Amino acid sequence: VFYPPAAIRKPGTISYSHASGDVYPLYPAGPTTVTVTADYEDGTSETKAFQITVRDRTPPHITLPPSITVTANRPDGADNVVYGDASATDLVTAQPNIWFSPRFEGTVFPVGVTRVTVYAMDMAGNLGGATFTVTVRGTPLGISELTPVDGSITPGRRPLISALVTDGAAGIAWST
Repeated sequence: VFYPPAAIRKPGTISYSHASGDVYPLYPAGPTTVTVTADYEDGTSETKAFQITVRDRTPPHITLPPSITVTANRPDGADNVVYGDASATDLVTAQPNIWFSPRFEGTVFPVGVTRVTVYAMDMAGNLGGATFTVTVRGTPLGISELTPVDGSITPGRRPLISALVTDGAAGIAWST
């Protein structure tokens, strides 16, 4: 915090309870009284005071877990998705509150990309946010049955076959 020097009325010295240019933690968030004392060469002195108010307007800094990619393990996406922890640091608040949105670890993430936002709020109400992604890849198509349509395969001819194809991620099965 910087403020202009005090002016004195006659020869002497000036002292401050908090010098101009001091930084946190000498000036914590909120009001601080600075006392200025002038000691004059004639042996007299006078003291004045003023107040400095420090307001925390800086949001917490968030450290994210890395974005991850998983494979669907159920028709509607992937469950039991585990991503790393997030943390937040702040200039004033020792442990800002942290929460995740829209989904929490352990819920079902749909096939595709889901943006997960991590929020952190300090005691002054400053809100910070940062985003990572959880990507769920669908399972590849699976062919579970191949059956010749006419019951036989003739050498030299392309057989007509019937197939049961499934897409486990979408929960779809169809036959040809």
